[in-house]
Amino acid sequence: MMTSKTLDNSKLVSYDILFETLSEDKEEFFSKKIYKLACDLKNMLYLKSKDNGVNIYDGLYFPNIIDGKEVLLPFRIEEHKDKLVFDFEDVNFGYFVINNYEKEQRNNNEKVIELLLKSSKDLMEQLRCMNKNEIYANLNKNVPYSFRRGYTKSKYIIENQKGINEAKKIYLDYKKFCNNAKGIKEISLYDYLNTAYLCYKSFFDKKEVNNLSKLEAYKNHADFRDGGMLDLNKNQYSKKAFKDWYYSDKWSGSHPFEIISGYNSYILLLYPPTKESPKYQISLNMNYKIYYSKYLYLAKMLIEEKIPFKAYGLDQIAKYLSGEIRIQVNRNKENSIEFPYFYNEKKDNELFKNIHWEKLKIPNFKRDSMLRK
Repeated sequence: MMTSKTLDNSKLVSYDILFETLSEDKEEFFSKKIYKLACDLKNMLYLKSKDNGVNIYDGLYFPNIIDGKEVLLPFRIEEHKDKLVFDFEDVNFGYFVINNYEKEQRNNNEKVIELLLKSSKDLMEQLRCMNKNEIYANLNKNVPYSFRRGYTKSKYIIENQKGINEAKKIYLDYKKFCNNAKGIKEISLYDYLNTAYLCYKSFFDKKEVNNLSKLEAYKNHADFRDGGMLDLNKNQYSKKAFKDWYYSDKWSGSHPFEIISGYNSYILLLYPPTKESPKYQISLNMNYKIYYSKYLYLAKMLIEEKIPFKAYGLDQIAKYLSGEIRIQVNRNKENSIEFPYFYNEKKDNELFKNIHWEKLKIPNFKRDSMLRK
């Protein structure tokens, strides 16, 4: 793989093991030994930049084993006071922190991290002996595209090309409707469940939904923590009862407006209109691309029913479905549309040639004299 001495695969951490170690949002280690090893690695490079007093070093790589093949994976180090934060380009990894002090209780994953740092240091020493062209050639050959960042247009990844013109029309109708629609200051539980029922009709099979009452549909699809909202069913037509419940603290910490619940996050939120905000507010979790067209269809249905609403993210989704929006590839930003690239560029040439990949970062090594200080 490398033009110089290849690392022994027995000294490398496999991706599966590393995924088990770093699949959580954060993993923390307390070890002076590992901190020193990480500093040796960091000190091979010039400081890249500073961000609010945090020193950032990027252009770092470590060798890894994926499906029996040795590859190189990118990461960066953030230097805080008495701790180092390791951040990866892989959206499946969390980050890990190494603290410069010991704790009595040892972390079971310390050996994995120590092995990762040692193999990275060996690799970086090899790269340091090459010129920039050789370094880039090695990186370009061995860093998988699923670990690189880039961007593409949504028209290259959406499946339904027929809905492009309809997406533009629905969004224009939505903007016109928002400008003209009058607000609602108060609603009852019946009103809320009726609007939620329209959402279910848009998102799920109509025959299945039609066989359920409005209350049953909510119970089937919403988060079970309704915060006492369904207790109002005895007085479901009373706007005052719903208003009193809404402005109480009875539903604090609950999720009554998560009308479609996902596995570990919401799919669709529906907030009721209030005096302060006199329109229904709907919000789709942007990670669920399979529901984009349904979200757009829901907007169309609410317009037809003359129900005042605000649809968060509808502009982005309409642009996405019209094929024009720029999609970040292998990034994970909150409330944004991103696309994870898992394909083999040789097998999926059409998609691959329409992704603009960012250049891989080349490590900015210190001179030998600097390293000896």
